[in-house]
Amino acid sequence: MSEFPPGIDPASRSLNRRNPLRFTIHFAAPLSVPRAVCVDLSLLRPEGRVCLRTGSWEKIPAYPYVPYFPGTAALIEKRLPSIRFQREVFEAASFDVLFEGEVWQQIAPDFPTYADKIALRADSILVSLEDKEFDAGMAMLRAEKAPGPIVEPIDFVVFAK
Repeated sequence: MSEFPPGIDPASRSLNRRNPLRFTIHFAAPLSVPRAVCVDLSLLRPEGRVCLRTGSWEKIPAYPYVPYFPGTAALIEKRLPSIRFQREVFEAASFDVLFEGEVWQQIAPDFPTYADKIALRADSILVSLEDKEFDAGMAMLRAEKAPGPIVEPIDFVVFAK
C-alpha cells in the first residue's frame, strides 16, 4: 500500500490531472501551531498553486445559523482562526498571495431545506451546543418565513510558491 494519495507520483513529485492534490490544514489550539495533514506541500509542482477555501471568525455575523444559535458565535470565535492568520501561515512558508477574496455559496434553496440540513447537526460547532440550545435554535429556524436562497461567505485565497 502506497503512503501517497492516489494520483501522486513521488518519483516525479507531480500529480496526474485526474486526481488533483487535496489536503487539509487543521489549526489546533493554540492557534500559533498549525498542523498540515495528509500531504507535504513540497509535492507542489513548480509554479503550482494552492487554493485555500476556508472559514474565518471575521465572517461570524454572516454565517446563516448564528442568529438562530447565539452560542455558536463564541465557539466560532474560539475555533476558527482569522483569515489573516491563515494567510500568514502560508506566507511564512514562502508562499505568495495571488488572490484573496470572498465567494458566496448557496447552501440551501430555502429555509425548510436549510433547517433539514442543520437538524443533522453535522457541524463541529453545532454538535458542541447543549441539546436545549440546539432544540431552541431549531424551533426558531423552522419557524423562519424569509425567502431563500440561503448563502454563506467563504474566504478564498490562491497562493503560489
